Amino acid sequence: MEDVSEDEGQTLGPGRAVKPLTPRRRRRSGPSGTDTARQTGPADEHGSTVPAGADTPGVPGTEAAESDAAPPVPRRGSRPVRDMALSLSVLVIPIMVMVWLFNYLGSTSDSGTADPEPVFEQARTVGLQVMEPVGLDEDWRPTTVVLRRVDGAYTMRVGYVTSQDGLIQLIQSETRFEKLLADELGEGVRPEGTVEINGVQWEWYPGRQGARALVMTQPDRDLTVIVLGRATDEELQELAASLR
Repeated sequence: MEDVSEDEGQTLGPGRAVKPLTPRRRRRSGPSGTDTARQTGPADEHGSTVPAGADTPGVPGTEAAESDAAPPVPRRGSRPVRDMALSLSVLVIPIMVMVWLFNYLGSTSDSGTADPEPVFEQARTVGLQVMEPVGLDEDWRPTTVVLRRVDGAYTMRVGYVTSQDGLIQLIQSETRFEKLLADELGEGVRPEGTVEINGVQWEWYPGRQGARALVMTQPDRDLTVIVLGRATDEELQELAASLR
């Protein structure tokens, strides 16, 4: 008959080993009489626990905060529209001026003068019955010459610097009269008077930016001639009178 007794979870019997007793953990009383337990942090790689608050390399959230905060990343903001417009105008305005000068004066040679004679011959070769200045004072200097075809119509331009440093363009074109006036002088221009030069009636027209123009048509040549520029009326008439 077996003799069995129980004492704090210990079992005795014949031939049986005594199972060690597991001691109970004693709780400590805090200042207010409540039970407290020691706080532990996460276990390290060896299975040992680490006190809470201690730094554990490789474990997120356990490193101490750096004393100096990282500098803030600057925010990308859009520039005001006005500043962008001003910046663009610095680039666009000079380009527009150069384009206008090229269209108005054409191309010049490196010496500042141009020989229009070969271009007059070329214009006649393509069928443009141009007139050519004859007998101008030697102080008149041709500076630009251009022959272009636009929409099937040829136009020749010769730019001159006058003896009094005026700027005049001689424009001869087979473009339709109304369109040519609108392109060269502006929309809706009206004649301001007439003058007879070498027996031919020319009409005075206002130009852009204070310029003046003498305009004459020759239906037999299918040609319109414009003497346009910022110069004295006498110089404009002088160039018109020299055309042959």
